[in-house]
Amino acid sequence: MKRFLTFILLGVLTISWARADMGGFTLKSVSINAVVHENSTWDVIETLNVEFSEPRHGVYKYIPSRFFYGFTKPDGSVKENVYKNRIKDIWVDGYDYTTDTDDTATENTIIRIGSANSYVEGLQVYTIHYTVQYMTTVLMVKISCVTPSGVTAGIPLPSR
Repeated sequence: MKRFLTFILLGVLTISWARADMGGFTLKSVSINAVVHENSTWDVIETLNVEFSEPRHGVYKYIPSRFFYGFTKPDGSVKENVYKNRIKDIWVDGYDYTTDTDDTATENTIIRIGSANSYVEGLQVYTIHYTVQYMTTVLMVKISCVTPSGVTAGIPLPSR
């Protein structure tokens, strides 16, 4: 049986919005819809409404694949757990995109949306699809996986 979850994040994304605005664009709104399957995979559709204040090549979207979750036990010791998820089946509606990963502590999956050969201006709506696999059963960790983080601008020109 599938459970349907919808997350509409508006004012709670102040930190991500501030980072985005420094790059010549503002993240106007975000909508995240997820279908949660019994096998703990999530099919995610994330819609970013981005207003470009100047011509840009596109945006980068970072999805964390690794999480650290810690708590203090009754005896005062600290228990830390590391959860790793696989991000797969990625696509973006109507835009060129590439994917990559980085070697930071959160092991981000990076989606580069746009092209070094063309510019976007004004309001752009990016609809990103992906599946999260090997999710932990800790709901808080699951939700943090699909919240926008690290939306940045600046796709470099191709090397010559």
